[in-house]
Amino acid sequence: MLKVGIIDSDKKSVKDLKNIIARSNDMRLVFSTNSGKQGLNYIKTIQSDVIVMDLCLEDLDGLSLLEELSQEKGLSLPKIIIVSNIKQEDSITEAINYGAAYYMFKPINYSLLIRRIQGFGHFKDSYMDADHRKIENAIFMDALKTNEMEISIGNYLAQLGISPSLSGYRYLKDAIRLVISDSSYLNKMTKGLYETVAILNNTTWTRVERNMRFAINNAYQMCSRDQVELTTWNYIVGRRPRPTNMDFICFACENFKRSNKGRFVLEK
Repeated sequence: MLKVGIIDSDKKSVKDLKNIIARSNDMRLVFSTNSGKQGLNYIKTIQSDVIVMDLCLEDLDGLSLLEELSQEKGLSLPKIIIVSNIKQEDSITEAINYGAAYYMFKPINYSLLIRRIQGFGHFKDSYMDADHRKIENAIFMDALKTNEMEISIGNYLAQLGISPSLSGYRYLKDAIRLVISDSSYLNKMTKGLYETVAILNNTTWTRVERNMRFAINNAYQMCSRDQVELTTWNYIVGRRPRPTNMDFICFACENFKRSNKGRFVLEK
């Protein structure tokens, strides 16, 4: 079981990640703190496989913490994944140069974060491996493209009339991102897709399904004002009286892939 530590001053992010780890079968939380100095001490004294850390911390910032860790000799250190609102290229590069294994932007894409925790947690090589510099640029570009992809999905949903003010908008955005990365989710809507989105949003799968359906039907009812949108929605609905969640998600994913071919790694 992977031992995970959290160093973050954002209470909501910490709460959400704790809930996800608690419901996981292969991860265990070994510590959580909002203090950079305490986090540094925990990393040195508590055995862990992966640390999820923000750069904005109390009493010692994340970059200073990474710098101190990079100077440690002979100490077995965990992989560190940075999750932060800081998007400046200099900060990302500096974090990677100090040994961060990965860099993600907030708001957190929890499905991607869990995949990275599980992936890095199974690598037993040293904290600063010999190939670290070679993958530096790839990590930086991946972080940028992940954020860009999330924004693009949100914009695409808004174009189809899904209101960003609805909970269903957020759930659909997560669902589309999951299906784009792994199309097998479409074969297990309830036990796979809805439940995963529910975990990411700390809710129930029934609420996810219901709010998705409401957002989709609301957009469909409003589309009669625009003939172009109506044609698109008629294609989604086919001969059914109204669009189903699966109809909409399949259509959105296929069209997003087609219009963004070459911009993102759309399935891994």
